[in-house]
Amino acid sequence: MLMFPLFLSHRAYHLLGNRVLAVKVIPLDITVELQKQIMSELEILYKCDSSYIITFYSAFFVENRISICTEYMDGGSLDVYRKIPEHVLGRISVAVVKGLTYLWSLKILHR
Repeated sequence: MLMFPLFLSHRAYHLLGNRVLAVKVIPLDITVELQKQIMSELEILYKCDSSYIITFYSAFFVENRISICTEYMDGGSLDVYRKIPEHVLGRISVAVVKGLTYLWSLKILHR
């Protein structure tokens, strides 16, 4: 989710949780409309509990930016693959439909 433009994203290691996180950093000198969208999407991520939806761990403010900590997905982006085998595309499609079905059950629309 988090469909707004991200300005910086990096991988971090959480020592106490013993896990790798994705940290998305967004400057707060953005429009009020975008701030509201960010807060709305963070509330949605906080409510989600599905293996088909990225896990939200935390968000915090530092100086003039918000940092959002989520599950780190190490598979990379699909756009770097030239040809994906049909059976893999099938598994990806099933996972996407299950994620969308879960969101639908919570009355959340993914645009």
